[in-house]
Amino acid sequence: MVLKECIICGREFEAKGNNAKFCSEKCRNAKIPTNDHVGEVHYELKIKSAYRQKSILYAECECSCGKKCTVRYDSVLSGNTQSCGHIGEKNLLKPSDLKDKTNKNGVKALYKIGKIEGSYIWHCICTCGKEFDTTVELFPKIKSCGCQQEIARKEIANTVLKDYRETARQDGTSIYAIQDKKLLKNNTSGVRGVTWDNARQKWLAQIEFKGKNYFLGRYYKKEDAIEIRKIAEKKIFGNFIKWFEEKFPERWKKINKNGDKKI
Repeated sequence: MVLKECIICGREFEAKGNNAKFCSEKCRNAKIPTNDHVGEVHYELKIKSAYRQKSILYAECECSCGKKCTVRYDSVLSGNTQSCGHIGEKNLLKPSDLKDKTNKNGVKALYKIGKIEGSYIWHCICTCGKEFDTTVELFPKIKSCGCQQEIARKEIANTVLKDYRETARQDGTSIYAIQDKKLLKNNTSGVRGVTWDNARQKWLAQIEFKGKNYFLGRYYKKEDAIEIRKIAEKKIFGNFIKWFEEKFPERWKKINKNGDKKI
């Protein structure tokens, strides 16, 4: 025997196996509330709450007519139960009734393929002309074969690209390049624009602005090279970044996520 805690009442009980969950038949038959599928709409029924009882999922629904009813979720999902009963058996949508029907998004059902794991599969045609398969449960709500999602993704990508092109260069200057803190792999100084010149055995400082590279000199001490680079950044980048921040505040927020970083 193994001591277990009942998942319903919390009482400890002696269980015969590790899979035991209930201390008594009363707890075994109790309703276990769950948030699964709450808010889903199937035909005329909207699921307001749900619970499990003896491993079966029940949905407490509100019908389009206003009446409330409790039904098995698998019955709602399969389409066997589509309302509280006010529609009538003769008006229920059967899996075979989908032939040549078009949903509100323009998707048309062509023919039934078969039944997989309790759900009927239908071969449909999208408004774009592409054919695809879907379940009888998803048919009333499905929007497309997937082309609409692809269109949406392309629109987002084009918007981002447009924003980058408008933002990336102002007067030949890349705001992204200015803000980029990533260092080249061969950088040993830890500071952008400051590198070790092995031929001269000195630290080289330089800066790029408006497509031109400005040589800031070579120094024996790394600290001196870093200092001159920082001074140049303030002199060259300072006014530009201030102008960009004032003129394009929303884009500045995207580039400078914290909103308060300054170079």
